[in-house]
Amino acid sequence: MNKTEVINRLKPTLYNLRRKHDWLTGKLSLSMAQIIIESNWLKSAPKNNCLGIKWTSKYPESRKQMLWTKEWVNGKYVSVLAPFLTFKSIEECIEEGYIRILKLDRYKETRDCIDWWDATQNIRIDGYCTSPTYTDTLRNLILKEKIYEIDWLRPYDWQLDINFLWGETFSPVRFKGITYTRIIEAPKDKWGNVVDLAIQLQIGRDFVGQPFIITPRGAWGRITEYNYQAGGAKESQHLFWNGADIYNPKKLITYEFYKIMNEKTDCSGYGLGSNFLHIDRRKDKEGKLVSPKKVWHY
Repeated sequence: MNKTEVINRLKPTLYNLRRKHDWLTGKLSLSMAQIIIESNWLKSAPKNNCLGIKWTSKYPESRKQMLWTKEWVNGKYVSVLAPFLTFKSIEECIEEGYIRILKLDRYKETRDCIDWWDATQNIRIDGYCTSPTYTDTLRNLILKEKIYEIDWLRPYDWQLDINFLWGETFSPVRFKGITYTRIIEAPKDKWGNVVDLAIQLQIGRDFVGQPFIITPRGAWGRITEYNYQAGGAKESQHLFWNGADIYNPKKLITYEFYKIMNEKTDCSGYGLGSNFLHIDRRKDKEGKLVSPKKVWHY
């Protein structure tokens, strides 16, 4: 099988598991990347063990196979002969072995992660793999092969409003000094914020009559790590998918852009930059739009 065929074979099983286990939402990329790495794209899965799952005494001896593997010990890799489980099929390995392992208490931090980005770090910290580079290996694969797309509950080109696509709201990630834009979808509990802000941006866009282009660095939504890397505030509205940084439309300076949005929409937060405007719908503790509105300059 080529890479596309491997991904397509694994998708149905992972989608089915997400329906059964809601904590997998946002983290199917992690699961698929682990399978691919552990099995070398399903080319090396002895007796269908595609995840390198170890045998323990709670399983019958008939399900044990001895295999050579590399472990990180005292700052270096060493080859060891270790017992591994056998499975009837690749699907059984994923459904029985993998899910059973991730349900263990030690993986609670991984299960609680909102998205695959954080989960790729916690899975190593929680002890799934001894390699100190495991997180980077997972992230590199997910980004290179665009595996992250399997975690989108709505397609990128879903029409959020007349002039805005769902994918335009996705958070960037920064890996090895490179910023990858529009990668991680908003968590479901933030979808209401996304829709409400899109409605107001569309009102402004209709009045201006020009495209609203979201800045790739500022973005719309942001995961926590990217928000920190971008210099965002701890309580940035981007973290709630409730704010967007938009380049000034042609022939408008930032202040003119701000005046239009302030007069025509109910947005309650504005940050004026040299060539862009931050726009958000920040709320108070009672869930009402803040008043007076917050306005600042970058």
